[in-house]
Amino acid sequence: MVGIIKFFRDMDKLNQFVEGLFYCNTPEFYRLSESTGVSDLNESCVSAFRKSRGDDSCSLFIDGRELSSIESMTLQRGDHKDSWMHCWFALTVPDTDADLKELFDDINRIRIEFGCNYVFMESNNITEFVSRISTVTKTKLKYELVSYSKDSNDWNAICKSSKYSYQREYRFLVGECKHNDIQPIKLKYEQGFADLVYVNKKLELTENNNKQSLFYMDQHSCCLTS
Repeated sequence: MVGIIKFFRDMDKLNQFVEGLFYCNTPEFYRLSESTGVSDLNESCVSAFRKSRGDDSCSLFIDGRELSSIESMTLQRGDHKDSWMHCWFALTVPDTDADLKELFDDINRIRIEFGCNYVFMESNNITEFVSRISTVTKTKLKYELVSYSKDSNDWNAICKSSKYSYQREYRFLVGECKHNDIQPIKLKYEQGFADLVYVNKKLELTENNNKQSLFYMDQHSCCLTS
């Protein structure tokens, strides 16, 4: 992994991040969202039922007895709970032309869904980034690449449905929240992150041997150049 990219539609929010705002949403925020790319009805869980969002009726049986009037139900793997989340796109160097085309397609889809402004952080700055955030919270942070699976039994905070694999997520997880919590947390590192990220700077992939440009991205476009 070369680094991670966070995309923004709103420059004010991008600037707030650079100035030190670490904003994290809950899984329930994503479960209830109707925005393309943001919405995941089963975020961080095997399955979720919410009567309020118009889900098909759900039945729960305990010892053969059906419980009626279920308003909400979240089924999770026993080893994972809900956490506040801060999500990025992981940038890796493609090995083949097909991988390069897939990267190009994925980034352009992300730009449509989340915005064309971005910050880029090199992989070797992630540890310092986490260290700074850790000074403004007593809660332990976890951070890693998200995996993707077609099997709902695999889904949790760090494994999502395969239909979201284009998002190539790298996640920062903070603490533990309730399954129905929709309140974000906002941590502020006063000195900011400006020295750790590049804002809307041109990113370019080139051949090692002849330095031929293969791909580039800036805030206006994302193009294959080979």
